[in-house]
Amino acid sequence: MPKRTLEKYRQLVGVRTDIKREVLDRQDYKYLESDVIKVRYTVHPFESKIPRNDAGSAYIVIPKERNGRIVFTAHQHGLCYSRGKSQVFGHGIPGSFTPSNDYKGVEDQVYGIELVESGFIVISSDVIPFEDRMFFDELTPAYKLDSTDSWQLCNMERYVDEHERSRGRNLASRHLYDDMGAIDVAQEILGQEITELGAIGHSMGGGRIFNLLMLDPRVKVGVSSCGLVSVEGYHKLGLFHNYAFALPGAVSEGLDYQEAVKLVPEYKFLMMFFGEHDNVYPLQGTLPVMRASDPLSNVSYRMHNGMHEFPDDCRSQSYRFLNGKLKRFDNKIAFVR
Repeated sequence: MPKRTLEKYRQLVGVRTDIKREVLDRQDYKYLESDVIKVRYTVHPFESKIPRNDAGSAYIVIPKERNGRIVFTAHQHGLCYSRGKSQVFGHGIPGSFTPSNDYKGVEDQVYGIELVESGFIVISSDVIPFEDRMFFDELTPAYKLDSTDSWQLCNMERYVDEHERSRGRNLASRHLYDDMGAIDVAQEILGQEITELGAIGHSMGGGRIFNLLMLDPRVKVGVSSCGLVSVEGYHKLGLFHNYAFALPGAVSEGLDYQEAVKLVPEYKFLMMFFGEHDNVYPLQGTLPVMRASDPLSNVSYRMHNGMHEFPDDCRSQSYRFLNGKLKRFDNKIAFVR
């Protein structure tokens, strides 16, 4: 049996330390009595025909009344390519790709705005190819027959995934660069080093925050909703997910998610939510992850009586969890304009 270590997990993801970020431009807005900064930033060279997507895109939202704690929010997949970082704010945030007067938007995905209303500083970024980082119009004509067809839009993700794998990387590592880059530029804009923050995400976002918790030393507390499932169990059901879901070699290296969850560092905290009737991540795949976390003092979970969703009471529990655990680190940020 291959040796399971955090360093091996790091190798599977393909973490690099030579990535340099640079703020390209920023726009400032007001939203629900909060300061909103929309920023574009470099991530790493993307040697392809899609130059527009070299730049990351993120929101940093600072509430008027804040508790001094910071949370990174990771958006879901859901084939919603036009709704990335803004989705957690309900699409109504200024500068959004899909503006709306109803900021509640997708009801169970608005953990960004709910955290802001609870006093948290919130960071939210687009992973390629979502929202500001879509490039459907730049694909070869044979692959862009209908921009209203979500499965046609998947060709953007397919392109990025193939590009990354052909260069010895993978889409999960690309997402990690995007998300860590957003935290880097938030640190620059806030003008203070960020050493402790929380992270929360649903579905694909739940997988993203797991990698952040595992591999970014600044992320100390994570909440993953419907985000972790046994890859092997999932495939036995004839199911597949987004292109960043399964790390290359994870199963053969003994680092399927039910094993990887055991590697969460002892000084970090993870809470997971699972739907009893989830048709995207069924119980046959999620139960191994739950069982693996049972003996762990820093990893907990809750199974709700729902489907692939993030119910109101689970989100409320998440905010209490994030606030309570982040209090242990007591690193409050005083935002200075």
